Amino acid sequence: MTQASTQGVADITKLKSPPRYNVVLLNDETTPQDFVVNVLQTIFNKSVDEAKLVMLEVHEKGRGIAGTYSY
Repeated sequence: MTQASTQGVADITKLKSPPRYNVVLLNDETTPQDFVVNVLQTIFNKSVDEAKLVMLEVHEKGRGIAGTYSY
């Protein structure tokens, strides 16, 4: 019986960061601003001030980033 030797063999594994994706909210004329703030607070864990800033960006520019995630 023989034994395989791995002496001198180096496995080099390079890890790379996973891709990041933005969750983008789009403006519409029917969704109340309070509802958008509530969604940003409860789902995206934003503070009241952060949620209001994102909501205003969506309202004024037509879109805003709710969050950036790797999956």
